[in-house]
Amino acid sequence: MFGLSTLSLFAETPKQPNHNGNWWRESNSAFHTAFVSGYKAGAHHVTSKPTPLYNFTAEELSTGLDTFYQDFRNRNIQVDDALPLVGDQLSGASDTDINAHILKLRAAAAQLNANKVSE
Repeated sequence: MFGLSTLSLFAETPKQPNHNGNWWRESNSAFHTAFVSGYKAGAHHVTSKPTPLYNFTAEELSTGLDTFYQDFRNRNIQVDDALPLVGDQLSGASDTDINAHILKLRAAAAQLNANKVSE
């Protein structure tokens, strides 16, 4: 019995999925719609009020993420960072503002990945 207990101390913990564009692209459209619906419900629960994402259907936001992640440079950006950006795009934010935000998200994602590699 002691051997099993000791062995479990050294067992590798499961790796958490990295919810970025690569993860998103591996899933199907039904999953995308369900994920976005859950995200919107969770955001509403946390803020106790509808977020700007509530102005759009899960399908619209999911399609926006699909388009966003077609650009390989965006694939390391986390979905929870990309969703508000897609909402801004759907709301009609200027291309200048959107592009500036995308550059910031890419830089943050690159830094996060560099930190993971060095660990």
